[in-house]
Amino acid sequence: MKKLLFAGWIIVLLSACSSYDDMELGFAKSDIVGVWADSTLAQPKGKLVHLLTFSENGVFVSRSESYGIYDGQDVNTLSGWSESVGNYVVSEGKMFFISRQVSGWDSFSENAAVTTQKNDQEIFEDCSYVLNKDTLTLEYTTYPADAPVRTERKYIRIE
Repeated sequence: MKKLLFAGWIIVLLSACSSYDDMELGFAKSDIVGVWADSTLAQPKGKLVHLLTFSENGVFVSRSESYGIYDGQDVNTLSGWSESVGNYVVSEGKMFFISRQVSGWDSFSENAAVTTQKNDQEIFEDCSYVLNKDTLTLEYTTYPADAPVRTERKYIRIE
């Protein structure tokens, strides 16, 4: 009888923890799963497309593509791309990203080949987020020059 009662309490405790996790996030974990996109104009010409994919198993892919940034290229011609693949964790108001592998390609290089290297590096450092229906806003720290800068990127769900 004690074993049955103990097992019952364990089930209640685990259920309560599971419910707490979903309440803590403010959304169902599956709400973030999918493909998100943001695009901006590149300077002095071309465009940049940022894709962020979340899988249910905690894997993310962050891909940046540049189009038409080199002389003689049409605005829709792929100039290059870089991609980070790794793991993510979502907590109340925060997201943590650890890149495990980085790949890239750039058409500017002669005999352009895809390069890939393993790494364990945090990206989207000190990242907070807001999820509002089909818009995911990330705010994180970047280092464009010699001082850290808070950066905001708004992604729209495309899948």
